[in-house]
Amino acid sequence: MPPIPTKCDQCGGAMRTASENIRWDALPSAVILGAEVARCTACGAHGVTFPALSKLVDLAAHTVVSKQGRLGGGEVRFLRSVLGLDGGELADALGSSPSTLSRWEHDRQPIGRHADLFLRALVLLQLGGEPTPATYFQRIAKDILPAQLLAFAFVGGTWIVSQLDHDTTAKPKKTKPEGARRATRGRA
Repeated sequence: MPPIPTKCDQCGGAMRTASENIRWDALPSAVILGAEVARCTACGAHGVTFPALSKLVDLAAHTVVSKQGRLGGGEVRFLRSVLGLDGGELADALGSSPSTLSRWEHDRQPIGRHADLFLRALVLLQLGGEPTPATYFQRIAKDILPAQLLAFAFVGGTWIVSQLDHDTTAKPKKTKPEGARRATRGRA
């Protein structure tokens, strides 16, 4: 695990570390509870530390593909990143065009039912899961529902997920998680 920097890489200012509830850039409908954030007191640059990041990504992917209702744009973008595909590659795999995929990812057009189901199946196969039965797909992708705010927290060495009724990113905590690893660094 890399050490937490005490000086900012961008301006040389002092870095202050705190535990905060933050929106997860990779999945806009998710909040990370108690994330370790190092912020520069001079320029505001920051880095976030996620323990067991690959397990968090797997849990989030399983949670997204299991949700009821059609996938939202941020969820389509997140699942594309889980698959490791660029927009053209995923559009090709789904039998669509890159411009249609872009409209889905930016919530300018809802994803079609069949593309939604196929994307979920691709992700389940990528994660090593079995494709979900057709009856399950019919239940989860029947209606277009608003995105639910998800909260991920690292508790007792395991990532857990829950749905929130409101945004908790404005309530930073003062504690620091153990065993954290630096995932990204720089300006938001």
